[in-house]
Amino acid sequence: QIPFLTSLNRSDTVFSNTHKRQVFSIMIDDFIKQGIINPEDIENILKIAQSHGTKITFIDASYALPAAGENVFENFKRERITNAVFFDIEKISDTHSSLPHMLPDATIFSAAMSGLGISTNDLLIIYGQRGMIMGPPRVWWMMQGFGHDRVLVLNGGLPAWKAAGLATQTTTPHIPEKSRYTAPSFNPDLVVDLEQIKVNKRSIVKKMKFPKMYISNLKSNKRKKSKCNCKHFV
Repeated sequence: QIPFLTSLNRSDTVFSNTHKRQVFSIMIDDFIKQGIINPEDIENILKIAQSHGTKITFIDASYALPAAGENVFENFKRERITNAVFFDIEKISDTHSSLPHMLPDATIFSAAMSGLGISTNDLLIIYGQRGMIMGPPRVWWMMQGFGHDRVLVLNGGLPAWKAAGLATQTTTPHIPEKSRYTAPSFNPDLVVDLEQIKVNKRSIVKKMKFPKMYISNLKSNKRKKSKCNCKHFV
């Protein structure tokens, strides 16, 4: 359980509204620094978020490789966290690239976020249908890259949410009201291109000191020295 949550939910005047907002803000900032939040913590936050002017948006960021033969969007339509929206990694990407799901530009990203009804001040909680693998970390990184820092990944994803006894929605997904989202900023430090990777790779190899390796001669039970074949690292 989160410290102060019981007090924040109290209707008496032990804490002023201003103090409650400050404590709630500090608590959210602490979660954001961690990047991960547990289902039981979300349940408590939801109870007080609205009164403190914080909109929480759940995002299903599930992704499956083509060979898996799984339609994650159909899964989303069948069951989701209540009022969650679906973030399609394939569609929200660089449509001009021949490579799959490359990072889009700010215009495409902003249009997609607007279509999902997301605002720049929303606290986003990203989850996966099968936990935290594949899509959720990728979308967390995308949000960070475009300056949306108020984002968390649900620890354990949808399975953990259900295991905690929290409600899901199985009716037709709601259609969010379109917003006017503009990506706050772009952080180039979170993105590198292929040429940068090649340069960094060569630099790392040159700086590494490869130890001498010993190969055992089973017949003579003697050990002979052999230098590491560094070409495998280049």
